[in-house]
Amino acid sequence: SVTWNFSTIPSETWKDGVGSALLEYAQGTGDWDGVVSAFVDGWATEYAAAANK
Repeated sequence: SVTWNFSTIPSETWKDGVGSALLEYAQGTGDWDGVVSAFVDGWATEYAAAANK
């Protein structure tokens, strides 16, 4: 299991997306680029949404 020891997590949606991408990678049904995208692009999306509030 992964410990989510980040000082800041954008949202549960972001965490779920990263977790899903990691699971797919671990199962061999996804690639590492998918994990990177879920983390980086997902974080950017959450940041933009928070900035527009």
